[in-house]
Amino acid sequence: MGIPGLKRLLELYATPRGTKIEPCRAAIDGPALSYHILSLCLKRTLKSSPFEQPSYELLGQTAVAWLGKIEEYGIIVSAIYFDGLLPQSKREERMQRLLVMTKQLERYRLAYPEGVPRQRAEFDDTAAVELFPKTRGKDAKLAAPIPSFLVASIIDALSKSSAYASRVKMMPGEADGFCAENVRAHGGLVLTSDSDLLVHDLGNDGGVVFFADLNLDTELKALTAPLFRVEDISKRLSLKGDHSLAKLAFELVIDPSLTIEQAAELSRRATAATNNPSNYAEFFESYLSPETVTDSVERDDRPILDPRVSELALRCLPATKDCASSNKRADRASKDLAIYLPFLLDFPVRISAWETSKSIRQLSYSLLQLARNEPIASVAEFRRPQSPSSGLQAPCFTPSDIGKEASELLDLLSRIETGITSPSLQWMVLAVYLDVDLSMRQGKENPLSLELLRQYTLGTLDQGSWSFIHFLAQLQALLYSLRILKQIMEFTARYALERLSPETEKLRERLGELPPFTTFPSLRGFGEMFREFGKANALQCLSSLFSGQQEVLDQIESVQKAPTPKKGRKGKKRKASMPITAPVRPLSRNPFDILAGQD
Repeated sequence: MGIPGLKRLLELYATPRGTKIEPCRAAIDGPALSYHILSLCLKRTLKSSPFEQPSYELLGQTAVAWLGKIEEYGIIVSAIYFDGLLPQSKREERMQRLLVMTKQLERYRLAYPEGVPRQRAEFDDTAAVELFPKTRGKDAKLAAPIPSFLVASIIDALSKSSAYASRVKMMPGEADGFCAENVRAHGGLVLTSDSDLLVHDLGNDGGVVFFADLNLDTELKALTAPLFRVEDISKRLSLKGDHSLAKLAFELVIDPSLTIEQAAELSRRATAATNNPSNYAEFFESYLSPETVTDSVERDDRPILDPRVSELALRCLPATKDCASSNKRADRASKDLAIYLPFLLDFPVRISAWETSKSIRQLSYSLLQLARNEPIASVAEFRRPQSPSSGLQAPCFTPSDIGKEASELLDLLSRIETGITSPSLQWMVLAVYLDVDLSMRQGKENPLSLELLRQYTLGTLDQGSWSFIHFLAQLQALLYSLRILKQIMEFTARYALERLSPETEKLRERLGELPPFTTFPSLRGFGEMFREFGKANALQCLSSLFSGQQEVLDQIESVQKAPTPKKGRKGKKRKASMPITAPVRPLSRNPFDILAGQD
C-alpha cells in the first residue's frame, strides 16, 4: 500500500545506493516478500501469457533460495511476518483494489477475445531465476492476473522449509506493525516494499531496506542498498520529537503536491496535525504497533492458516480467546464477517468460478459457529465485484445440520474414490460433478465441463480458450475451497474439538490428502488431465453419481458418443460454445442431496 511518493521524496536523505549492508538481523514483511519473489520469477516471462506464469513450486523454491542468499551475506532473518487480520477500516481500500483487478481482467479479456497468448517456443520454465538481477523486467500493459494463491503458496513453502518454518509468523494484525515492533525492540532492519514502514516507530537503531533496492556486489562480496534509518533522516530534516516522520507523512497525505522541504517545515509546526486533529489521530493510530498483543501470540501453537482464512477465523473467536487487541473487539461483530477470496483468472462474462464450490465453503463457515459457540447467519464473500458492494452472502448451516452436510460430502468423495484411483482425477471428477449440478439448477442445458470434454473427444479443444480457462479456475477454486474447509476444521478442533461430530472428524481426516499448492493444476498441464480423464473412464463414474437424473445422463452419454477424430487429421479448432439456457427440472439446492437414498 504505502504513502504515494514518500520513498522517492526521502531517498535523498537515505544512505547512497551502493551502501554496504553490514551483518545484522532483519524482520521480513512477508506479503511484500511474496510479491518481490513473483517479480523475480516473472522477469523472464511473457507477462501477457498465463501459460508462462511461474509455478507455485518455483515461487516457493525461489523464496527459500532468496532468503538463504541474504543470510549467506550476513542478513539474519529473525522473523517473517504475514497479515493474519486486517482492520475493518481497510474495507473500502480492499474493495477498490478488487474493482481495479476486475477491470484489468475485463480489459485483458477484450484484448484477447479468442483466447489468451500461448507459451513461446523458446520459453524454458526450468531456467534458474536470477535472485539479484541488474535490470528490472518491463511492466506489461496487458498482463495476465498474477497467480491467485501467491502469498498462501509462499507461506506454505516457507512453513515446510526446515530453515524457515520456525520463523514464519501469522499475526493477528498487519505484518508491518509487527515488523516495526520487532525492530524497535531488538534493532536491525525491516525488509519491505511498503513505504508505510518509514512512518512506524522503529526505535533509535531501526532502519528500512526495500527489496527492489537490494543488489549483490560481486566485487565487495556484499549486499548493497540505500538504507533508510528513520533517526538519521529526522536529524537531516531537522525534525525533532517522537514520531517525527509520521507528522511529515501526514502533511504529504493532506497535500501531496508538497516538496519534502515544505512538508518538513510544516511538520515542525505540526500544521496539518493542528488543523485536522481527528484525521491525524486516525492516521497516527493506524501506524501504532500492536502493543496490546502479548508475546504469547508468537509462541501460539495455532495451525498456520492462509491469511484470508486466518482473518475470518480470528473474527469468529470469542473475545476471551482472541489475541487481537481488546479495543478492536467490535471488529468481530457477526454482521461484519467476510472473506476476500483470491482473485482468479476466469472468464469475466460468466458467473465467478467460485460459485460451483460455494456449498463446500458454506460448510467451512458453518463450522466456525462451533469455535465461536454462537450462531453465524452468513459470511459475505468478495470475489469479482463489478461495483462497490457488501459482498455475496453465503448462508451458514445450522450447527445441528453440520454433521449431515459433512457426511454427504464424505459420501460423495468416497463414491468418486471408488470409481477413480488417481487422486488428481478424483478432484477433477468432483469439479465436473459440481459444475454439472450447478448448471442444471440454473437451467443451463450444456454444462461447461461436459462441453469441454465433448470438444476434447472431437479433437477441437482449445487450451487457450476462455471456456477452458474458466473450468480450470473452477477446479482451482474447488481445491482452495477444500483447503479452506480443512484449515477451518483444524482451527475449530483446537477450540471446540468436543463439538465436532464423528462424521466431521472423518471428513477432516479425508481432507488430509488434499494436493499442496506445488501440484495445483496449471494452464500448462491442464490439457493432460483431460487426456487422463478419458483413459480413466471417469464419465462412467459421473454417470453413477447422477444415477436417476436422466437429463444429466443424456448429457454424459452425448460426450461418450461424440465421434473420435481419425488419426492423422487435426480437428478444426473452434471457439468453445457458450452454454444454451433452457428450462429443465431444477435439482435440489444442495449439491450433495443427489446422493440421498443411493447405496
